[in-house]
Amino acid sequence: QRRVHGAGHQQWGFAGDLQVTLHQHPHPRFLRNHSDLIVTHMLPLADALFGGLEVPFVHLDGRTIHVHTECGKVIHNGEVKLIPHEGMPDPSTSNRGNLVVQFKVQLPDCPPKCTREQFLA
Repeated sequence: QRRVHGAGHQQWGFAGDLQVTLHQHPHPRFLRNHSDLIVTHMLPLADALFGGLEVPFVHLDGRTIHVHTECGKVIHNGEVKLIPHEGMPDPSTSNRGNLVVQFKVQLPDCPPKCTREQFLA
């Protein structure tokens, strides 16, 4: 709820206050934390082990943001990558928050069809 003093209807020479109530509905993909936008990306185990990915995200405004991961670097479950100034506008400043990409590593339901020794070799 926000109250803007003196911006309401004027009566008898005095302007009243304007009171605005905003209702925010959850987004199916993005979560808002103040001016930051948080998005979770499910990552197959093989991609998490080898890195070198380019992950596209369609932003709320329709633009495609490409998130790059370093080749040869393991991406751990819950690891976070920040994309500066791609979040929501901060109403108290002229800055934008960050896009926070959180990686969730998908583990296979069953082990690969090889022995432990072959897999670890």
